[in-house]
Amino acid sequence: MEITHYSNSFLSISSGKTKLVCDPWVGTTSENSWISDPIHYNGDKIVNNIKPQYIYISHLHCDHLDEKLLKRLLDKKVCIIIKKFKIPTLKNRIKNAGFKKILELKEWTVKDLNKDLSISIVPQITNNNDALESEIHYDLDTSIIIRCNKTNKIFYNNVDNPININQFKRIKKFVKNQMNKEIDICTFNVGAASEYPQCFLNINRTMEKKKLVNKCLNDAKKKVNILNAKAFFPSGGSYKISGKYFNLNKFRAIPEFSEIFNKVSKEKFKCYDLLGGHSLIVDINGFRKKNKKFQLSLKDQKIKNLKYPYENKDTKFNLNEINYLYYQSLENYFKRIQKFNINHSWEVNFLVFKNLTLNKSAKIDYDKSSLIEKYELDYGNEGKKYFLDIFLDSKLFYDLLRRKISWNAALSGSLILFKRKPNIFVPDLPFSLNFLTI
Repeated sequence: MEITHYSNSFLSISSGKTKLVCDPWVGTTSENSWISDPIHYNGDKIVNNIKPQYIYISHLHCDHLDEKLLKRLLDKKVCIIIKKFKIPTLKNRIKNAGFKKILELKEWTVKDLNKDLSISIVPQITNNNDALESEIHYDLDTSIIIRCNKTNKIFYNNVDNPININQFKRIKKFVKNQMNKEIDICTFNVGAASEYPQCFLNINRTMEKKKLVNKCLNDAKKKVNILNAKAFFPSGGSYKISGKYFNLNKFRAIPEFSEIFNKVSKEKFKCYDLLGGHSLIVDINGFRKKNKKFQLSLKDQKIKNLKYPYENKDTKFNLNEINYLYYQSLENYFKRIQKFNINHSWEVNFLVFKNLTLNKSAKIDYDKSSLIEKYELDYGNEGKKYFLDIFLDSKLFYDLLRRKISWNAALSGSLILFKRKPNIFVPDLPFSLNFLTI
């Protein structure tokens, strides 16, 4: 089995004559500020050259489901592998990209693709990595277990699935019981591929970045040891923030590979850096790295000049339209959230700007940013109250309320800035904003 890591969660796995690609995303996204890194373009050419028989799409987030890339693939007879979701949004989007052969798999079952590979889909078990209390749950992420049938080597690809440390024990047990084998190699994101801390304005982002990186490094070591894998490589979270919020990059809590390696260098498992197109051969002889880095990067200045999806639209609207959309969405929000037994209260202020601009310190430049309107959302009267200020562009707000961009993608994708008090992550608060639409 040969595993190649291109960028973010874009991988390829080959065994015998079979090639499986995972989450091919390259370039900018359709819903947030990210650009894949270190490979910034030609993703469709990379996949076309691989000529896979199978493509696994873990979930519908835009850094995993790259519809533009899928539409440019030459072979539309490729089999797309997804979990069988109750709501067929992912399946429908793949169909719209031109693919008819879609293999929907039940979770926690082993599927023999052919004589070369067998796989199993791991579902989303919780909605956050730290097992924080939450009432709003959603069925979105997946992970994949891949077995090379010739060598009986097993690869666990966690992707973005927010599985906490204790639940890794369940995955290890499943592989042992259903595949009669230990995991040989695993991969997952080390770091915070989210909005924290870079998008939070009322905290010491440098200090919070350091604290979060240290936590992620410690967690990574624990996860690999729980899985008892013989080798590990980091994947996911390899992106840059493009466009006018480029200066936020310096606060992203994503460790360098050298930091990861130093943290785990004394552990019994091996740690590899495959990012950028390097490969690892996994067979009965152990692990052998093959170096092949793709030179497909843009200069930072060009990344800074990129526009966000909503900025590229020639959308015309006025304040009266936003007012109408907001209050209709607010009515829907309260109807939808009534279904959940939430024991928190919160007050959210939406500060809507015309061309929200950051200065060199990655704070709001109020000389260049024009505040248009402020909207309030006051929920609940039980338990402790939490306060959140949200700063965003009017064009983005307009698209969010109309469901043209998902709140989930914008919140985690560094298109929105925040101030919160106290500085505590309460999962139900941001997750509930997905209900704030017409």
